[in-house]
Amino acid sequence: MAFKAELLQLAEEGIVLDEGTLDRIRAHHGALLADAPDERLSLGMRLASFVGAVALSAAVFFLFYRFWGALAVTSQVAILVTAPLLLVAVTHALHRREKTGYFATLAALTAVAAFVLELGALGTIFNLPPTPHAFLAWGLFGILLGRAYDLRLPHFAGMVALGLWVTALPGELRGEPLPDVWGRGEALALAGLAFLLTPRLAGVRARWHDDHRIVGMVGLFVGLFVLSVHGRASWLPVDHDLIEGLYQVVGFGAGVAVTAWGVRERRGHLANGGMIFLTLLCLFKAADWWWEWLPRWAFFLLIAAFAIGVMVALQRVRRAVSEGR
Repeated sequence: MAFKAELLQLAEEGIVLDEGTLDRIRAHHGALLADAPDERLSLGMRLASFVGAVALSAAVFFLFYRFWGALAVTSQVAILVTAPLLLVAVTHALHRREKTGYFATLAALTAVAAFVLELGALGTIFNLPPTPHAFLAWGLFGILLGRAYDLRLPHFAGMVALGLWVTALPGELRGEPLPDVWGRGEALALAGLAFLLTPRLAGVRARWHDDHRIVGMVGLFVGLFVLSVHGRASWLPVDHDLIEGLYQVVGFGAGVAVTAWGVRERRGHLANGGMIFLTLLCLFKAADWWWEWLPRWAFFLLIAAFAIGVMVALQRVRRAVSEGR
């Protein structure tokens, strides 16, 4: 879609390419797609890879759990340390042998799950206190594995774990216990904003921009939504109703800004995410304002009219994104 949009933009600017040049550009574009197998994974195959990795990880976990108590501590530690390394080796072999990336993605996700289980089990064996810093290790493992083998799903999983670590940092510095370190909406919203801006400020490779922006957008919107409905989750030492009203306004502004950003840069995930967030906020405010005094039929008729309006707005956003306005 982006390739076609660029050609249309060139035509609108009066730059006309001859058929031979166009054929060579299309051939080069097709070759680039052929060399990027992970980009061509369908949503169904990605979901199948994820489900397969979860199922395989669970099978390995319960298999070891069945015999875990009979193993010596040294054997337990050796198994925990070796399992992620072996799965990384399997990922490497599969990445070299098959171009589609299906099975390499499955092995990589299983390696990430094995690493998560490894740190958790080692903490239990040696009676280590729980810490949010484990999310930093899990996040870096997933990100490095995904980037090393050009695989989106383990990279995205690593981004989520890294986002949870960044969210927990303010609470950790304040000495808050687990799981209260994740209890502040501002921390989640600020971490999401940082992830949204990271690709542009840190020179991240373009291939990974979407992962940064999706994780950041979700973190920003979830944090703002929590604050708009639960003022007690804020650091601000003011009235909770005032906090909720303030963040409802901030939330509407953030939703509009992200939607406009997505339309301007032809980023469908940003435009759609902003619209979905605005829809959720509007539904919440509708229930807050009118549920008590409107008849039920009138309330749901109002919601239906609102849903139709959202559908029309989403169609226009999608058209604007595809046309590059």
